[in-house]
Amino acid sequence: MITRSLTSSVKHVWSKDGALDRASPAFDLAAYHRDGDMAHLPCLPGCAPTVFTLARLPRRTFVYCADLDGFRRVCEAVAYGVREVAGFVVDGQELSLAHQKSDLGQRLTEASMDALFDPDLFGELAGRVLELSQIDPTRGQG
Repeated sequence: MITRSLTSSVKHVWSKDGALDRASPAFDLAAYHRDGDMAHLPCLPGCAPTVFTLARLPRRTFVYCADLDGFRRVCEAVAYGVREVAGFVVDGQELSLAHQKSDLGQRLTEASMDALFDPDLFGELAGRVLELSQIDPTRGQG
């Protein structure tokens, strides 16, 4: 049996987040990606990671992104798949993401995209969004 949620979201911590204690024996990024348990991502004392809320892409949006070339695909997957962020500070202020309606659904505004932009971060977020948009029996979806 295949089971999936069309509305669920997942929390994601960037693998390069400076708050992560990579020297800790408990640090296990692969395990975190498998089960989402933050216990696999210990943090340095007094630090907390930035947490992104990501959602799967609906079919039309996935097809749109898949038809794009290169980094444009990455940017559009981020625009449509990132829902929220906590702990991301820009110019001393906690970033509050803004979305706008498009023909394919809600997407981040250009200002939000610009505030979040980092090529490595976008690459990782887009990969996760596209992964979430597929059925995967290893994640209990089949």
